[in-house]
Amino acid sequence: MLGKSHKAISYYKKGLEIALELKDKTREGRVYCNLGNAYRDLREYLQAEECLWKSIKINVFLQHNAKKAQWQITLFEELVKPYIGLEKVSLLQEKKAQALEISDARRSRALSFLLSQKLSSKENQDFSSNLLSLEEIQKLAEKLSTTFVTYSLTQFNAEKPPIQVWIISSKGKMPQSISLPIPEDTFSKLDLIFKAFPYQLDAKRPTRGEKKPNQLFHEKLSVWYDLLINPLEGYLPSPNSEETLTFIPDGFLAHLPFGAFYNTKTNRYLIESYPISVAPSMQVLSLLDQLPKELSSQTLLMGNPTTPHEKDNHLEHAEREVKDIILPMMKSFENKLCIQKKATVESVFQHAPNARVIHIACHGVAEEKPQDDPYSVFEGFFKLAPDMKHSRGELHAKEVNSLSLKADLVFMSACHLGRGNLQKEGSIGPIWSFLGAGAKSTVASYWPLPEGEMTVKMVETFYKHYLGIGTPKLDKAKALQRAILMAMKTERDNPRQWGSFFLSGFIE
Repeated sequence: MLGKSHKAISYYKKGLEIALELKDKTREGRVYCNLGNAYRDLREYLQAEECLWKSIKINVFLQHNAKKAQWQITLFEELVKPYIGLEKVSLLQEKKAQALEISDARRSRALSFLLSQKLSSKENQDFSSNLLSLEEIQKLAEKLSTTFVTYSLTQFNAEKPPIQVWIISSKGKMPQSISLPIPEDTFSKLDLIFKAFPYQLDAKRPTRGEKKPNQLFHEKLSVWYDLLINPLEGYLPSPNSEETLTFIPDGFLAHLPFGAFYNTKTNRYLIESYPISVAPSMQVLSLLDQLPKELSSQTLLMGNPTTPHEKDNHLEHAEREVKDIILPMMKSFENKLCIQKKATVESVFQHAPNARVIHIACHGVAEEKPQDDPYSVFEGFFKLAPDMKHSRGELHAKEVNSLSLKADLVFMSACHLGRGNLQKEGSIGPIWSFLGAGAKSTVASYWPLPEGEMTVKMVETFYKHYLGIGTPKLDKAKALQRAILMAMKTERDNPRQWGSFFLSGFIE
């Protein structure tokens, strides 16, 4: 094995000479990455680090030159490799702080670049090429009064547990680095466990002796708690401390309903103990915090669009949600109400850029690409009313990404739109697009929302706490927690009714 590594290094060095001579930056970055991994196999970690850093710097240059978000995301499928290599090398050397910084830096590179371009000061134009330092991460946790829980699915040794977790407290404590003790036979099944989605109930009745779908779903929620939360309990804030948990998921973990995870020992769901938010990366949160703070006094409220498909229409509860519940609470704002035939794609392009709050209550579709771009990395769309330019009435995540927003909140009261196309960049869907367009925060759903009174009541409770109407004003994570706890008073044993909504982005 060592002989093969030495031989590989010799070949890579020759390849590097050729790349330098040809001034081929793509090949140069790839060769440095291969050299770094070869030195890692020889346990020559300092040389490995040097090569991997060089590869990362070249790849940052290549990715930024791609300009368009779609190109950057696609390119990063290859360019992510030196980040993964350096994270592995850092962990093998017990440089856990550096591993955390690299792990966060490899997430949402294109999203970070988009946000950095929105910052006005010239000094920050290259922010997305830098790492957020451990000190900066700790200051951000303190500012937001949150505990970051960051997962990494990078496997660095077959003999080691496969999921690395960092816990960064808001209280100035030393960050904790934990390798989850997941048995190898369990890990081989993780993809199946986590990808069993969407959590839709089958129309058919279970046969005698077969478990009911709700029971199977509840078992998954407890399995996820045991795997991903239980080993961390000693490092988390005290339950009911009102400190937010901000999860930074990795890979397929981005599609898991953390708030609905169930602790069989205490008979409590995680959302009962903590307000919860999710973020693409800590660097993205830092950039969102740096965006201009001036907020508009306008809103865009859309509901019950008259789509080209009759079966998708008549969402009376969605119309009541925006017209009778949210609109009266927005008396101090300039409101643009778009319902039925007026809830068009064009109305989003016209009114969203100046809106402080954007609320869209309609049907949503996940895991589908734009009809005119089957190779798009973006997935997911809203079913809205048609207009002259959009005969199908579909507002795709790709189009959302082209907007320039200054919204404090985008609330997607629509099925599935918390999901996206899982890439090395992250989950590429409506949430990614709204955040990249400049929105501070989003609320979206993991699975189909019940078209009924419960969803309307949850939305009403959230906005009352978010706006401070008849109750103290709360941050978005706490406001959403209050909405979920309200629903749990009558539907506690049915997490499908209340567990779909989640907050992503900035908490405040």
